[in-house]
Amino acid sequence: MHRLLYAWLKEQWLILPILGFLLILLNVAMYIAWHLLGGTEGILGSLLQDGIEMVQVFGGQGVGPENLGASYLAVGWRHPIVVAMLAGYAASRGSKAVAREIEEERSEFLFSLPYPRFFILLAHFLTTALGVAVLSALLVYSSIYFSGTFGLEIAVSSYKATGYITFALYMAVASIAYFFSSFLRQGGWALNLTLVLVLALYAGDFGANLGFWENSSYTLFVNYRVAESLGGLSTLGPEALGFLGVAGLFLAASMAITTIRNI
Repeated sequence: MHRLLYAWLKEQWLILPILGFLLILLNVAMYIAWHLLGGTEGILGSLLQDGIEMVQVFGGQGVGPENLGASYLAVGWRHPIVVAMLAGYAASRGSKAVAREIEEERSEFLFSLPYPRFFILLAHFLTTALGVAVLSALLVYSSIYFSGTFGLEIAVSSYKATGYITFALYMAVASIAYFFSSFLRQGGWALNLTLVLVLALYAGDFGANLGFWENSSYTLFVNYRVAESLGGLSTLGPEALGFLGVAGLFLAASMAITTIRNI
């Protein structure tokens, strides 16, 4: 089993450094802009105050004039580019779990190993969890470093709490991809359906922030309240547990399908 884990981790040797570098690059750009534009006391502070409603569209719940630093950073953590990178990674990994193994004719070997099928799927899921954890940690610890360097005062504990809920959210995305992969047994369909679903959920939250309709917890992203977490207004523990509950539910369904169904 350790050889399988090694092989699945080795698959990520290129994509994880690339995504990590891009996340850090986007992150440092946010902090440099904060520093150059004077933070809350400068031009940026005035722009944020005047356009707080537009900041809330991207930053979600918890954005407010009394929470400007965290509100500004929330725009970066919840930006469509960052969401696309993290959700794309999670969905790509999940779509490979069963469907790609079947398409590349490796499933017979995998499921002939002396391990239960659900255990093999769980091992694959754990390698994805490790990747999501690495990317979440890069966001957290680069933010802690840049925060001290460029003078945006956010508590370390708030960064860590936000990293935790970020990890939980994208593990929920990954588990949905695992479910589609097990159910459809076609990697392309599994990946595309997961991304379409994530886009719909993100668009639902975005539309609610614009005032088109009432917010709904069914969008998932409505509970990803980065401004609240970074501002120390809430640790979002129940919300993170909700995301992990979604992840566990879809993973359990994937295991059941993989175990029962002929592959």
